[in-house]
Amino acid sequence: MRALTALLLLVTIAGCQVVHIRDIPGDAWQWETSKTLTGWWATKTGDVFQVIPLHDGSLLIGHPTRTSEEEFEAISTIATISTVGDHNLIFLKNKKQKDEEPSFLFLLVETSSDELIVLIPPKGDSFVDMIDKHEVNGKRVKYKNSDEFIALITSDSGSFKTMLASKSTEELFDSKLKIELSRVKLLHD
Repeated sequence: MRALTALLLLVTIAGCQVVHIRDIPGDAWQWETSKTLTGWWATKTGDVFQVIPLHDGSLLIGHPTRTSEEEFEAISTIATISTVGDHNLIFLKNKKQKDEEPSFLFLLVETSSDELIVLIPPKGDSFVDMIDKHEVNGKRVKYKNSDEFIALITSDSGSFKTMLASKSTEELFDSKLKIELSRVKLLHD
């Protein structure tokens, strides 16, 4: 998931805060819906991903990456797309350290069609502000050996849905950092 990793690095370097959520809210997509995303997808910069739906509706996402002059390796993750109110969000499990609580990185799925998926990361500063004002339950979790932290949302599904409905998409998600994935059409003999 190099493109998502690069996005997170950009967000961190730019001074924005990363947002995680403790539990996946809303209604998770079932297999019938998730299977529409089966196939190969590519970013404009050439990163390629293979998406395979699993029996529970989650998605196995693989990304080949070059490790040396003569080798590739595949990096994979499990993602869940969930409908929360009027929004579809994709949740990626955070690979945690042994003493960290589990959490999920999430992005807004702005467009999902047969040919295009647009993913938009949350505006960390907006979520931190809502945590500080007690508009959403959560806390700041400091990274080890760093002044940076993540905003960890701990609200239940209903509260998170209410919060999403009360704010505009522009307030909560940063479209300047969007990732566009286009379906790769493979030619068959």
